[in-house]
Amino acid sequence: IDSIPAHKRLMGYQNALMEHNLPFRPEYMRAGNWHYMDGYKQCLELLALPDPPTALFSMSDLMAYGAINAALDRNLRIPDDISIHGFDNLEHSAYTHPALSTIALPLWEMGQRAARTMLDILRGNPPAEHGVLIPCTPVGRDSIREI
Repeated sequence: IDSIPAHKRLMGYQNALMEHNLPFRPEYMRAGNWHYMDGYKQCLELLALPDPPTALFSMSDLMAYGAINAALDRNLRIPDDISIHGFDNLEHSAYTHPALSTIALPLWEMGQRAARTMLDILRGNPPAEHGVLIPCTPVGRDSIREI
């Protein structure tokens, strides 16, 4: 939870809730280390709550894979009983069952900007801008229910 990407993703989640007049439910927040087992364990905890969520947004596709399997192990239907959304658009996300809805990172552009910045620094030209944000792209698949 102490990483900049985690904070940015959390801010995006909170902004989306506010934009849609949805309450922030701190009991639905869980922290993990971006891995499959974190998603699996955290999803089981959420599903054990007296009022479990009907949708999960995971900060990584790997954790979302774990959440999918935890929900399936609890005999839930995705997306009918619970929607699960990831972040990263890993190659395997299109092949999970159901296929994982996710957010695609602009990896090519991120790499190009990083390389240009490094070359500028090596040439003695410090970067003019810091903390550049590059838009990500939603990838809708089968793991989320239409509202």
